[in-house]
Amino acid sequence: MDWASFFKDNSQSIFTLGGVFLGSLITFLISYLNNRFLAKESEKERQEQRKEAKTQLALELMRNDIMIIEDRIDSQLRAVDTIHTLSLRKSRGELSQDEMKKQLFSMYLDENGKLVQEGEREMIADKVALAIGEHFYSEFRKFNDLCLEFWRMSLNSPFSHEKALKGRLELSAQAAKLHNMLNEKLISLRE
Repeated sequence: MDWASFFKDNSQSIFTLGGVFLGSLITFLISYLNNRFLAKESEKERQEQRKEAKTQLALELMRNDIMIIEDRIDSQLRAVDTIHTLSLRKSRGELSQDEMKKQLFSMYLDENGKLVQEGEREMIADKVALAIGEHFYSEFRKFNDLCLEFWRMSLNSPFSHEKALKGRLELSAQAAKLHNMLNEKLISLRE
């Protein structure tokens, strides 16, 4: 058999077979590239979902930390308000020093008459504030120092309504500053 005559006699069939083969090869390559592209897109999507899950977890943990800090700040502001009110009543002669101390002590009792673990809550809030960052921690300590200064002023010296108002304004400003810092921290986690 002569190859030249074979190709000449069967050229139409050979070209058809070659076309089918080439078409199959092109279809296979397109399918392969499409599957590869879909696999890469699927991997990107999984990575984005993981990243979003991590971000959501970080936000949830930060919200919990913020709640601890804000609860501590709120409880200190409530205590300041109570001390201010008691100091006013004492300065007007409505309360004696002993009655004032008795009411202050009752602030630290729960409904069952047990002492509330203020020291423990303060340590937890301190730990969380430090975990948020050095700058935040220093501002949080400043707020705590302002609270102590206000309490000392209200309890130990002759009561001055003007000094008390100034002290409460400083405390409110510092509490607002802390609140804004916490909000900025949450926003930065979303970015």
